[in-house]
Amino acid sequence: EAAHRAVLMRLNDLCCRHADNGLAKTDQDLASRTVHDLLRMWAA
Repeated sequence: EAAHRAVLMRLNDLCCRHADNGLAKTDQDLASRTVHDLLRMWAA
């Protein structure tokens, strides 16, 4: 579980960085929501 969480946090960081580099805001929001949904599923 800790490993899954670390991977997801890394993905979230990458999504935020891509947004800074010009990724569309809607794409960033979608990616961020997906990561948070996965975190919630694993936490359940």
